[in-house]
Amino acid sequence: MLQLVPVQMACFCCGGRDSTGTPLADAYGLLMHRNGRWEWTLAPGVSPSARYQHAVVFVGARLHVTGGALRGGRGVEGEAAVAVLDTAAGIWLDRSGLVTSSRTNKGQTEYDPFLELMRRCRHAAASVGVRIYIYGGLKGDWACLTVGRNAWSGPVSPARRNQEAVSLPYRMHVRDLLGF
Repeated sequence: MLQLVPVQMACFCCGGRDSTGTPLADAYGLLMHRNGRWEWTLAPGVSPSARYQHAVVFVGARLHVTGGALRGGRGVEGEAAVAVLDTAAGIWLDRSGLVTSSRTNKGQTEYDPFLELMRRCRHAAASVGVRIYIYGGLKGDWACLTVGRNAWSGPVSPARRNQEAVSLPYRMHVRDLLGF
């Protein structure tokens, strides 16, 4: 499943799987030109990891990509679990800075609670102001990131998976796709 995120005069899709089930590592923007014509454009830079069953959300001009799965259902791990496309600068970032090569794991050797929170798939994400709310997935909890401070809170909610989320002014709405 592709993750589509609407942005002012653009829509971005990131990752997903191709017809053979291979995870994709690309991101495209559907941009509207001044003449009203739409065009698909490949996002610049090196995407950090192929993935599917991830969540994406914008905060300002930055597209935040969290979690996901690799071929065989293995979760995206390490610093690759969180990636940011800075659409204003045209670069991909992770916690270490500029991404220079695609990889599924950057060799995280120490336990990092931040990265452990993001090691998830089939979750929903929405942003309200400078906060990103991550809800559900196979972990069945929630987390909240305050962008700029890199401060996380969570997890506390009951187990859920296969959600959708959307943010409207000052509220996040979550819908369970399984009907529970």
